[in-house]
Amino acid sequence: MEKMLKGLEGRLSLHMPGHKGQLNPFDTTELPMTDDLYAPDKGILQAEIAMAKSCRAAASVFLVGGGTAGVQSLLLSYLKPNDAVILPRNAHISAINACALGNFNAIFVREEDCLAAMEANPSAKAVFITRPDYYGGMMPLEKIAETAREMGMKLLVDEAHGAHLNWMPNIKTAMDCGADACVQSFHKTLPALNSAAVMHFKSKEDAATARMRSRLIQTSSPSFPVLLSMDQAREHMDICGEERLGELLYCIDAFCLKAEKLGYEDMRREDRTRLVLKAPQGGRTLREQLIKKGIDVEMADDACIVCILTVADDARALERLYRALTEIEINPSQPRQPKPLPLPERRISITQACFAPFEAILLKEAAGRIAAMSFGLYPPGIPLAVPGEIITEEMLALCTDSDTFGVINGRVSCVVEEEQ
Repeated sequence: MEKMLKGLEGRLSLHMPGHKGQLNPFDTTELPMTDDLYAPDKGILQAEIAMAKSCRAAASVFLVGGGTAGVQSLLLSYLKPNDAVILPRNAHISAINACALGNFNAIFVREEDCLAAMEANPSAKAVFITRPDYYGGMMPLEKIAETAREMGMKLLVDEAHGAHLNWMPNIKTAMDCGADACVQSFHKTLPALNSAAVMHFKSKEDAATARMRSRLIQTSSPSFPVLLSMDQAREHMDICGEERLGELLYCIDAFCLKAEKLGYEDMRREDRTRLVLKAPQGGRTLREQLIKKGIDVEMADDACIVCILTVADDARALERLYRALTEIEINPSQPRQPKPLPLPERRISITQACFAPFEAILLKEAAGRIAAMSFGLYPPGIPLAVPGEIITEEMLALCTDSDTFGVINGRVSCVVEEEQ
């Protein structure tokens, strides 16, 4: 793709974008000598073919709308209006929004109940899994893939946090496990620009359908620098990715041994490049302490901080974090461990709720109302209520003194219900 874009050098631009190459010479538009993301036959197509080979897929499709665009493209490709999809509660909000756009019936379940939900809902057209999660946890997929095949369901995977797994030995990606399709956000864990993502498919025909669906939700002026960064990241990982990931793991392991002597517990899960550190003073407190030291982590919960480490990091980054930990005062606290709530009652469909009139209601007054948008604790980003579900007092009690998403100025969006 880089060779294709370098061919623009010295040409007179009488077309968009308006900066005429002055901001970035590769930031151009669809021209006879470049390519079209939605009908590629030149550099983009060649880059996608190379990507599919590296990621062990039959076909790959580039995205410029991040994992959000991929999640929505997949669901819009494999489902029709009123179709049912089994959706674990930790699904990204983009999946819930896709259900609203496509008028899909989301069957919400807890992650550990996926297989049982598939058996109980044989008419569902697909099951949608998030793997890995924010903490690097990776539920086993092989049994779910086998069951999906037997029941005629499609297995779709949000692997946004797992693009680097393509080059990690001894860890299977979603495609390795038999998924029909997955989406990976290259910008999250690889050296690629923000919003760079890719969909992988077991079937070339499915890839063609998803490319067409992606036009519904993505810009008609895709960023060539974003696309190029993805191709370059893939090439870099093909050359030295496995070696660099091995070096990164060595550095993280060494860091964790030192950090544990300070009182910080290594809580890493299956993806051991995802640094999860349990803090005696609590994760949120440690995050604030690190911010004052000029260090920003990906997220924090009551107990832990979570750091995304990639091949762009090295021992120096971890040494700086360690030095900061040695300078931070620890006042131990007992983190809250709220019990998981039962799945809420649904009053209307997600589509009905998302497109209904709504109003912003103070949290303390929202019990008994129908949610018009998702809201809940962040992290881990699992919604307490999604559109169409009844808001309960138990939900609100969890939100009052915690970080939340979907709550703005102490208010949550609720459906305006018609008088009976």
